[in-house]
Amino acid sequence: MISRTRALIWLLRLFGGMTLLALPFVFVPTGWMITIHERLSLGSFPQGPITEYLARSLSAFYAGWGALALLFSTDVKRFRPAILLLAGAIVAFSLVVLWIDLKVGMPASWTWSEGPVALPIGVAMWWLASRVGEPGT
Repeated sequence: MISRTRALIWLLRLFGGMTLLALPFVFVPTGWMITIHERLSLGSFPQGPITEYLARSLSAFYAGWGALALLFSTDVKRFRPAILLLAGAIVAFSLVVLWIDLKVGMPASWTWSEGPVALPIGVAMWWLASRVGEPGT
């Protein structure tokens, strides 16, 4: 049986790797974003400084979380308080993003692959981190 500590390390690395995939989108050409947006059947990409700013800054935000998660995975006992904070932020963020997706009418495939996927990851991360250091972990 895998220990809770080992499970937490792998969960942090999985989450970190997944969210770091957003990093290239901080830098890709705008034309790529437009093409991807249209291929996802999201209509025409609303061009303007605020749209591009929001797309790129959100990608940077996700990548930042990924980098932190990878760092935290190197010593889960030392970083336990920060992992608990990250896990709580993931839970809160996943609920807010789900609400936003539903409110603005994002396609179901987008809505159900974002917040609802992050929620159990955040809950599991919090549960595992809250038990690091217990006997048998």
